[in-house]
Amino acid sequence: MPSTAVTTENELLTSTLRSFIKAKRSMQDRPVKFLDDLEKLGKRESTGGERIQIDWETNRHSQATRLTTGYEVINVTGQKVGTPGFEDWGEVVYPIISANREEWKNRGMAKRLDILERRTSVTWHQARQDAQRAYLQGGVSGWEDITPINGFDDTTGFLEDAAVGSQSNTLHGLARSSFATLPGFQNQVYDCAGSFSANGLIALDEVTSYIQELAGEGGTKLRGYMSIEFGNNLKRASRTYERFYSEKEWDGGKLIQIWNGTAMQALHDAHGLPRAGSVTTADPISCIFLDFSCIQVDAQKDYWFNTGEFRHGVNQLVKWAPLHIVSNLVAEYLGSSAVIYDADLWP
Repeated sequence: MPSTAVTTENELLTSTLRSFIKAKRSMQDRPVKFLDDLEKLGKRESTGGERIQIDWETNRHSQATRLTTGYEVINVTGQKVGTPGFEDWGEVVYPIISANREEWKNRGMAKRLDILERRTSVTWHQARQDAQRAYLQGGVSGWEDITPINGFDDTTGFLEDAAVGSQSNTLHGLARSSFATLPGFQNQVYDCAGSFSANGLIALDEVTSYIQELAGEGGTKLRGYMSIEFGNNLKRASRTYERFYSEKEWDGGKLIQIWNGTAMQALHDAHGLPRAGSVTTADPISCIFLDFSCIQVDAQKDYWFNTGEFRHGVNQLVKWAPLHIVSNLVAEYLGSSAVIYDADLWP
């Protein structure tokens, strides 16, 4: 008697999987606002390479010679202007799996693809949320090779809590303390010491003033991210000024979404700013400003949340396809980025 089972080839499964992924790119099932901005404003692609190289200009090439008669000997002593930094790739794979047992239990094309769609959706959103936490916080299982924004809990992270001139984390293999006088190796920082009411607005004014002065010749792609508590405090501090708004602009419940011309987003704690690490438990990061023209994610071409081909498991009656990410964060300049910490409390 002929079988009634519907057999779907790996090629069809792969194309169907990719159509699900394509659809999920535009959905907002669980927002990852930082990762979305990073993709739009700060993503670049590489093709191949053992590791990422960052070419910083750290030295002056030559020195001036004063001429008074015109016969002076010119000082032609020169030196190299660059100091390279290096970063390894972080490679992560999430498998999407279908077992043969599930195939005969769920006969027929529709039901089988329903299972694939659900697993694709769950895996896609898990990977996106893990990526945001890995880039912002660090310490995410499977993503240990990523260099995070969080330089409080991770000594290779970008944004430090130490004062400008005293920051000493290792940036792409280079000790920042060796170049402490160079603005590109020092991020802006403000400690609100547990009181937004006393220090929050001052902190925002100060760090954004320095950012404007230190922005590179090409300008900035600046975005701000804040904890929900920081956003609530900012709303509370600004409420008395709302009487000056026009009727069209006034909204008594709207959180502040812009500061000094920079768009800001509130991030959920679990997938947002660091607040539970070895340092950030006591000194939570409350707000960051990131210049995406200088802090970017470098991703391998065709390996940025891309799916591979379905293939059979070895010695198993299963088929699986990888959701594959190869990337790392790169900081080419830190002077136009900032961190404000310990500002989640009002008093």
